[in-house]
Amino acid sequence: MKISDKLKSSLEQCVSEQYQSLYDILSSQQGVDQFQYLVKGFQEKSSEDYMKTVPTPINRQVRSSQSKSQFQQFPIQKSIFEDPGLVQLTYFQFANVMDEFFLEINETQIIEWFQLLQINEKVQIRDFYIIVLMFLSRDSKQQFDYLYQYGEYLFECLKQTNNKILGLTLKIFVKLCGMQARQSQKLFAELKMKQNEEYNFEDFEVFCFAFMNPESLQGQGCQQKFIKQTHQSKHDFNQHQIIKPKIDKK
Repeated sequence: MKISDKLKSSLEQCVSEQYQSLYDILSSQQGVDQFQYLVKGFQEKSSEDYMKTVPTPINRQVRSSQSKSQFQQFPIQKSIFEDPGLVQLTYFQFANVMDEFFLEINETQIIEWFQLLQINEKVQIRDFYIIVLMFLSRDSKQQFDYLYQYGEYLFECLKQTNNKILGLTLKIFVKLCGMQARQSQKLFAELKMKQNEEYNFEDFEVFCFAFMNPESLQGQGCQQKFIKQTHQSKHDFNQHQIIKPKIDKK
């Protein structure tokens, strides 16, 4: 999946100052405002190319629409992050927006993304924003900045109601992000994780860092070393304030 030229152009035109990447633009206040404006614009768009019935969700518990991040050191935009359900997309609306924002995406992928993100058969704008931002961070090789700043929100997008995430959900997630089945199996094996087990945020964080940087997780007996390095790197980033909030809390 790749970000469409339409979205890239809209983001570039919405800012008056110079940014190094589209990820930086979307992380800015102007970028978030533009994203919300675009999603609202496509919310009512009609098309006969998509199913008008909601696909059956995968076997997971319905998450609370009122859930909030337990980590508030990186406040973003009040309208989206303090009210995640400010804009909610039905499957039909979600399919339209996905088709506009991404290239080379098919209906099966749209259905699977919807099943991962839906809360009571709707996708909240905050969760959709987090996914789009992730793809932009990977394009600009800023995925580690993204994980340090927004990893907690990504966890909320995918978790179950008991504040844990199922290994099967992680498998579907990395598949939708472009990881091949053989690579996925190797990742799970290296981290000693299983599809039928549940994991907390700390496990999820390590999994995501390994997924974003698979070269760092190679060889036998490296699991504990990698976990230690991941947490130490995050501590160093926070300690030296390399990553700072891009949007002031209102």
